[in-house]
Amino acid sequence: MVKYYGHHSAKQFTRGKSVRFGYKDWMLCSSDEFCYLFDTYCGAKPTSVQAPTKIKTSLPLGSPVVLDFAKIIDAPSDDVLFFDNHFTSHDLLNVLRKIIIRATGTVRDNRTKKGLLVPAKTIKKKKRRPWFL
Repeated sequence: MVKYYGHHSAKQFTRGKSVRFGYKDWMLCSSDEFCYLFDTYCGAKPTSVQAPTKIKTSLPLGSPVVLDFAKIIDAPSDDVLFFDNHFTSHDLLNVLRKIIIRATGTVRDNRTKKGLLVPAKTIKKKKRRPWFL
């Protein structure tokens, strides 16, 4: 988020963040911090990647960004996409798997489709192992 308090139609508001007003910028970067693709969010736009209609309608709002950015990957079998919980969902990972792109990301509880993940409450109650073991 790029801080901006003036008047502009592309300005976004995010409640609970340290920078609440500004421009949302999406970037596709390599592991050595080289930027391959950059986009400023200006509102919802349709994705040009063809996903099955049933899955396309159930994708969260951040998923079209990932699918559009994934188009420029030359050799999908050689690369892995990493993204945060704003983008990660079970349906998005299924679409990426179908177009043979490996991906991983943190996930929100409400986007797991009641999968085989251990509930967050159970994990919080478990005793943690020291990091040096």
